[in-house]
Amino acid sequence: ISQFTKMRPKECHIMMSCKFEACICEVCINIEEFCKSLSTLIKRKIDSSGVRHLTLCDNSERSFACIYRVCKQCGVHKLDQVVSGVASTEVTWKQWTNVLIIDENEDKSGENDCENDSKKVVGKKKTKKAFKTETGPARKMITQMKEALQTFTAHAFEAHWQQQQFQKAKKMLKPGDVLEILDFAENYRTAYQNEPQSIHWQYEQVTVHPIVTFYKCPERNCTEIVQESCVCISPDMKHDADDVKAFTNVVHSHLKNKRTLSLD
Repeated sequence: ISQFTKMRPKECHIMMSCKFEACICEVCINIEEFCKSLSTLIKRKIDSSGVRHLTLCDNSERSFACIYRVCKQCGVHKLDQVVSGVASTEVTWKQWTNVLIIDENEDKSGENDCENDSKKVVGKKKTKKAFKTETGPARKMITQMKEALQTFTAHAFEAHWQQQQFQKAKKMLKPGDVLEILDFAENYRTAYQNEPQSIHWQYEQVTVHPIVTFYKCPERNCTEIVQESCVCISPDMKHDADDVKAFTNVVHSHLKNKRTLSLD
């Protein structure tokens, strides 16, 4: 292993040195990808916040009409001023988008036959999310970017408003109140110690469902807000309302019996 480490090229980074991020908002990451290409095109740094404000009126005149694209004075057309003179320049950009694929292992009935490169492909039509790279004139990228920005200001405003309301709700918690954030995480693949090679094709998964709770400290004369994370693990892979009910019941029982909370 030491020899392998010595021979590793400098451009190859180990996983420990690269932070892996998942479950990022698709709308936001696509705008950021547009901004990276736009920054390269216009030779100056611009991010999603900068490009959003660029398409709105000045702060002193900004209103809900601007945010929801009803204002006559501002809009995505203001982006044309930034790229004037370089609209024909070739640029490369990336986007998360849905692409059509043909699964040749399914649907042999012929009902979904497709022509692909002048060859008949038999299979089931499916769409999958893919990180697509495009190269073309800047005007094509700007057209796609303006379409994405049309609703992005409202998207960013509503996300910020929801975060503000969450912080207010957390500060206003009373004894007996519990504020929860919960969602299904990615399924976890189980593994056995010293497992045989053939088990690779027979692996099992479990559902992981985190629940983050916020509540008033139950101790006397304590006014702090407690944040406690609970993770529920289950072999049930349905991810339905019954699962959520079962998980929250377990967490509520824990808060009552272990944390002595009198939940309303």
